[in-house]
Amino acid sequence: MSRTRQHSTSEHDHATSLGAAERTTGLERVAQALASLVAAAVALTCATTGTIQPLSPAVGAPAPTTGPSGTPEVAARPARPVPPASAEGIAPQEATPGPELDLSTFYEALRDLRSGGSQDQVRIVWLGDSHTAADFMTHEVRKRLQERFGNGGPGFIRLGVIPYRHGCAKIVRKGSWLRLPLAPAKETPTDDGVFGLGGMRSSPEGKDARSTIELYRGAVAGEARYDVSYRLPTSASGFEVSVDDQEPVVVSGRDGSGAEIRHLEIVGKPGGEISIGSMTGAPELFSVDVRSSEPGVVLDTVGVDGARVATPLAWDGATWVAELARRRPVLVVASFGTNEVFQQWPIERYGPQYDALVARIRGAAPAASCLFLGPTDVMREGRTDSRVIEIDAMQRAAARRLGCAFVSLFQMMGGDGAYGRWMTAEPSLAARDGVHLSRDGYELLGKELSGLFLEDYERLHGKRE
Repeated sequence: MSRTRQHSTSEHDHATSLGAAERTTGLERVAQALASLVAAAVALTCATTGTIQPLSPAVGAPAPTTGPSGTPEVAARPARPVPPASAEGIAPQEATPGPELDLSTFYEALRDLRSGGSQDQVRIVWLGDSHTAADFMTHEVRKRLQERFGNGGPGFIRLGVIPYRHGCAKIVRKGSWLRLPLAPAKETPTDDGVFGLGGMRSSPEGKDARSTIELYRGAVAGEARYDVSYRLPTSASGFEVSVDDQEPVVVSGRDGSGAEIRHLEIVGKPGGEISIGSMTGAPELFSVDVRSSEPGVVLDTVGVDGARVATPLAWDGATWVAELARRRPVLVVASFGTNEVFQQWPIERYGPQYDALVARIRGAAPAASCLFLGPTDVMREGRTDSRVIEIDAMQRAAARRLGCAFVSLFQMMGGDGAYGRWMTAEPSLAARDGVHLSRDGYELLGKELSGLFLEDYERLHGKRE
C-alpha cells in the first residue's frame, strides 16, 4: 500500500536569465561550460602535484556581541599564514583575514545529531547562482557532512526543468514543458511571483509529459520520504505520482484547486524513483523534497543560473518564507556576487538587498545560522576584476552588520590573480571563460568549505562528542 498524506500550505502574500535590456553573464551558460570542460570527477587534495593550494584560513569567530546601536558585531579571528602554491611559477599569496564564523545554532544541531539526542534531519538551505546550481561544490559539502553526521537525504530537487543536475539523482524529463519565469535570474517580479522555494515552476504541455527522479544508490538512508510541491490552477488540473512499484497516486483539482501551494508526501524505497505523469489541465510543479527515514544532514542546493542577491527578492515573499519555514533549516547559505561583478551598479546598492534577504530568512527561521559566501575570482583582461574585491568587502561588512557568518571564496582560491593560476594548474581547476571553475575546482572548494565547518565544529565540541 502507498503511504500518502496530502495537505496544503497557505500563501498570503517578488528571475529569468537577463532580459534584452540587461547584461548577460557567462554564469547563465553554466551547463554548457561545465559539460564541455569536465568528465568524471577526480578527487583532489591540497597536496596534489601540479595543483595550487587554496587558502585554508582560520575558522571560528566568537559569538556576536551587541554594539551600541544594537547591531550584532562579529570579531574576526587572526589570519593563518597562506601555504606556498605547489605549481611552479605561482607566487604564494599574502596572509589574509580568516573567515568570520558564528554558526552556533548549526553546530549545536550537529552535536545533538551526533550524540543521538536528535532523531531529526539537520537542514542546510544553500541559495546561490550557477556556482551553486551545478551542485559540484555543494554536493562535496553534502557528502562530507553526511559521512560524519548521517545521511538525511538529497533534499530539494527541481521538477520538469532541464538542463539540471543533482549529485544524488538522475533527472529525466520527457515531452514538452513550459518553465516560468522564462528568465529565472531577473530581479523584477514575474507573473504572480509564486515559484516555491527554488524560484521556478514548470507546467506540462501535453499528456505525454513526464518528470522522473531516479535516486542513486546510497542517496537516502532507510526509506525515501518524498514531498512533492505543486499547484492546481483549475479543477481540471491533475497528475499521477508513481513511486517505485506502488499504485499511482492520483492528484486532482476536483479535490481542491487555487492559488496556494500544496504538498503530497509519499514513502518509497531507498534506491527507487518517483515519476510524475498523466497530466491534465496544466498543473504547476515546483520541486520534490527527498529525505531519509533516518536522521542526518540534508543540504538543499537552490541555485539559479545568472542569479544575483536581488533575484530571490523578486519572488513572492510570503510564499517563499512559508516554503523555507516548512524545511526548518538550521543553516541558510547565501552564495551570490559573481553576476554582480558584471553589472554597472554602485556597490552600495547591494547592502540593502542583503538586509531584505536576511529579513525573509529570519521570518522563516529566526534561530537559524546564516552564512554569506563571497564571490569566486573573476578574470577579465588577464587579471582579477576589481569589482570582485569590492563586492567581497561589501558582503563581509553586510555579514557583520546582520550577525551572519562570512567566508571569502576569493581569498580561499588565493586572492588577487587566483583565477589565472587555477586555470593553468594541472589538472585545470577553472574554465577559460574567466568565470566558472572546473568540476575539480568546485569540488576542491567544497572540500575546503566542509573542512572549515568540521574544524570549527571540533574546536567547539571536540572530536568526540
